Amino acid sequence: LDVVFFVFSSLSAALSIPSIMLSACSFSWQLLLVFALQWWYSSSQEEQADFDKGLLVVEPSDNDDGDGVTQFVRRNMQPRHAVAIGVTTKGSKRHNLLYELAEDKDLKHLVQLGVSFGKGKSSLTMYTDRGEPEVYDGKWTRSAILAWLQLESYPLVNRLQPTFSPTKYFEKNPYGVLLVTKPLNDQTDELVKALEPHAKRLKSQIKVTLFSSIPNLKKLCDKYGVLTTDEFLLIENPREAGSMKLGHSHFPMSPKFRVEKVALDGIDKFFEDYAAGNLPRHLKSSITLQEHQARVSKAAAAGELRELTGWDFINTVQDPEKSVLVEFVSANCDNCEEFDAAYREVAKRVRQRQLKKRPSLSSVLVTRIDQTSNEHTELIKGTPWMRFWRRGQRKRPVDVELREVDKIVEFLEEQEDSDEAGPDDAGSPKAASQGKGSKRVASAGNDDVAAGAEAKPTIQLGAPPTQAKGYLSTDQDPSEL
Repeated sequence: LDVVFFVFSSLSAALSIPSIMLSACSFSWQLLLVFALQWWYSSSQEEQADFDKGLLVVEPSDNDDGDGVTQFVRRNMQPRHAVAIGVTTKGSKRHNLLYELAEDKDLKHLVQLGVSFGKGKSSLTMYTDRGEPEVYDGKWTRSAILAWLQLESYPLVNRLQPTFSPTKYFEKNPYGVLLVTKPLNDQTDELVKALEPHAKRLKSQIKVTLFSSIPNLKKLCDKYGVLTTDEFLLIENPREAGSMKLGHSHFPMSPKFRVEKVALDGIDKFFEDYAAGNLPRHLKSSITLQEHQARVSKAAAAGELRELTGWDFINTVQDPEKSVLVEFVSANCDNCEEFDAAYREVAKRVRQRQLKKRPSLSSVLVTRIDQTSNEHTELIKGTPWMRFWRRGQRKRPVDVELREVDKIVEFLEEQEDSDEAGPDDAGSPKAASQGKGSKRVASAGNDDVAAGAEAKPTIQLGAPPTQAKGYLSTDQDPSEL
């Protein structure tokens, strides 16, 4: 298509064809490319069900180099974009090893294995889409070859055309993945060349692929968090990200990083920022950034409870100038609904104190996040749950298990008083406020709510209201928490 369009453009200039006709043809060419890519992708979905071919024999051919390799590679390159061919003696230990590897469930989605029988020295060569062949030079042991096949089965920079394998880059990917989402016309050789040095340097950590937000890839975009037609999205653990389920319980996922509109001259900086830990962390959100910003402005103007999303969770709780109380809630949570009025009353009282002539709690933010539709960074095993970040440069959260409005406000005032007196440990609430006038209630697994995470100080629960069913809604049996 590129060649046809180039020839047509040259002829148009030579024959003085009106520019409007040329523009119309250019648009038609782009449209044709989109439809072609969508057809290719649809075809690849059918091919992905055919990963169980096992070890294939490379048959000699008169149409290429005589040994059948070129034709075999061409025929089996899609949709995985990788073919490995071993040359060895039939029935030998190395032949049997290749057979076992071809049946490996963690490998068959990455590369098609073939064998060519011959006498003499054994060899193993990897062929990737548009890449140079790589020859294995290690020991012929199962673990060593498996590791090499996994590492080398990815092109340095994968292209969408003619097929794309979600299984290889998401569900079965043992590495991280960088999705370079660009309009189809911008997925150029120059872009690939700019990415290749970084892809080569990080090949043992991250696999790089061009990507697109065309309609047939929309489900993948929604699932993994591609939001625009022009962005870099780096997912450190795509297998985990694809299985993420948000609900009453929330377990932190491996980091994702997202930057929009990275130009060719900005690619080096993107990777430099990633190495330095300066890329913005990306968390799934229920609404767009524009919708989020409008909602925050509206809530601030009306003095309402601030609803956090994936867009602002990290920046809000880590703001060194603010002490932040967060309530974690979830959909279809009866306990959350029971506590809703009390928590809104806390936010109202804090707001009233901040508006007085002699204001107090001026640094306190009372917030909430619905973790059913918004990702965050905390381990929360049941809802509703409260966690408090005291202002400071090194902020460390504490669990707040109080449920009475007066005691929650009293706790916030104690934290502000300790701020004015000087923090004993920057960003860490004082232990003196823990358990004041309250008893520990072993309800719905509260004793183990932070199991598996860094131990955090805890503000103890008071007695539950007599009409309350309990304190937590969870996605697990309480005995398993």
